[in-house]
Amino acid sequence: MIRKTFVAVLVVILSGCITVGKEVHKAQVDTFQKGKTTTQQVIDALGPPTTITTNSDGKQIYSYNYYKASAKPATFIPFVGLFAGGADVRQTGAVFHFSPDGILETYAHSVTETSGGRGYVAPNPSPSP
Repeated sequence: MIRKTFVAVLVVILSGCITVGKEVHKAQVDTFQKGKTTTQQVIDALGPPTTITTNSDGKQIYSYNYYKASAKPATFIPFVGLFAGGADVRQTGAVFHFSPDGILETYAHSVTETSGGRGYVAPNPSPSP
């Protein structure tokens, strides 16, 4: 009985995770060379971008976005979840700017990690002045 309960709880916790996009790490981004890397080389290494923006001057911007939200275990506890539940969110982004002829001009990488609460108790209250 305890084993079945443990498995059921584990399944619920694992199902409390949502992932969108493909994570691009800074080490991957740093392998590309400004003035040399082409759009096709970026696609070959990272796959298709989430977004391709083409400016009026013919320059293109390739964006790779990734989001992962994991529900906090307390979310699934009756009543407690109202006060201490929420989710941890990780977001990464990589942006590549290409010249009109498809050569890499600049790039950037970002990582954001946040913890969101729900209910009546904030997970990280702001300090008062």
